[in-house]
Amino acid sequence: MHDAQGLRGFLDLLRQTEDEGIAVVERSVKTEFELGTVVKKLENVDDRVVLFQNVEGHDMPVVINVFGTKARTALALGMDRDSTAQQTVAEFASRLDQRGATRKCAQGPVQEKVIKSASIDLGTLPVGVHAPEQGGKYINSGVFVVRDASTGALNGGIYRLMVQGKDTLTVSVDPGHDLGRIISRGKQRAEPVPFAIIIGADPAVYLASQAKVPMSRDLYDVVGALTGATVDLVECVSNDLLVPPSAEIVLEGHIVPGETAAEGPYGEFSYYYGSDPWATLCRIDAVTYRSDPIYMDLHPVHTEHRNLWLHPGREASLLAKLQSQVSDVTAAHLPVDGAGMVCVISIDKWHNGDSKRALMIAMASDVFIKHAVIVNDDVDITDPKKVLWALATRFQADRDIVLVPGVRGYAEDPSGYYDGDESTGKLTTKIGYDATLPAAEDVATPADILPEPYAEIDVTDYVTNPLR
Repeated sequence: MHDAQGLRGFLDLLRQTEDEGIAVVERSVKTEFELGTVVKKLENVDDRVVLFQNVEGHDMPVVINVFGTKARTALALGMDRDSTAQQTVAEFASRLDQRGATRKCAQGPVQEKVIKSASIDLGTLPVGVHAPEQGGKYINSGVFVVRDASTGALNGGIYRLMVQGKDTLTVSVDPGHDLGRIISRGKQRAEPVPFAIIIGADPAVYLASQAKVPMSRDLYDVVGALTGATVDLVECVSNDLLVPPSAEIVLEGHIVPGETAAEGPYGEFSYYYGSDPWATLCRIDAVTYRSDPIYMDLHPVHTEHRNLWLHPGREASLLAKLQSQVSDVTAAHLPVDGAGMVCVISIDKWHNGDSKRALMIAMASDVFIKHAVIVNDDVDITDPKKVLWALATRFQADRDIVLVPGVRGYAEDPSGYYDGDESTGKLTTKIGYDATLPAAEDVATPADILPEPYAEIDVTDYVTNPLR
């Protein structure tokens, strides 16, 4: 566990950590397309956090790709960066079972500068445009905080935030999401919904915002549970919401339920565009920030987006749902390249039929999951080669497929289809692949096991010239 020290503390940790560091860009870059293109070009070449020190037309640096690797997620949780993905998921789930502590402070660095009313201009922020057909500037890394009036708990999530004017933006949210429900309740009461958007904070705040917990659980309780530290908070200057004093920038404002505006297109996690003709309009009442703020960005069509969304929060939630019904399930994985639509499950199989039960639970538990694969627990579910090997040698299509057509899908899936009225949303066909051996059958012995006593040899002792 670690002390929540804000974004800066985490960046300092990366500078001091072997195999991490920060990629620094000193030359001037434009926020429209150029900055994002540099990040995309680096995606498969250098996975470090990128710090742009000279952003054209702006006096604050931009940092991006904070969540670009699972190793950094482990570091953000105070774990060793060499922790496996499954170890991180297990630790994340374990910490969620704990409770966190908070402490209210009178002031903090995030309120060193305060802008209100007519002086507000979101154009002063180095908000990027990253995808070629993107409809405008989007704040991609804002944790949107609201209060659930029915419980008093503060709720946080990350949503599409399109800048609409100097002091307005839109938030695109599904009516079934936590924020959608809170806005709907505000509309029923004919009351505005205050909000705070945190831009640049301790990574634990972002990870907590992606945890699948009940609406009644406070965001900062989750942050405290993940860090094991008391979470300092300061009250906003224009409403009574709470934000971390160590944050970089906070946008405070209110939603008048019923006010909407069109937004999009926006490059999404599916690597296709999405848009919303009825996005909720948000009015900014105040902007607070440090005297020398760092603008934290997130490229929406990038590994970082998928990493933050899927790992470890969504994986931990999926695993908990599976194990609550099929106790022999040992692990669950949402591969980044599957964009949340593919999951792989492992099981210590004792009963025939349990593997198919697990497939059906996985597909039913998450609207995004279209393809589910289950394998025996001798297969490393984070290794695509091992999973393909299990599919190739332990799967027969006539008996091992679970096919479920006509299930609720989601808008950003271009392969989705409609059944009549498009207003009811897209449908999808889900498929499960049972690549497990029968329970009564001994697990076949793999042949690609290194023989003793040579399993632990160092090949550099054998090859004369340097390895590539």
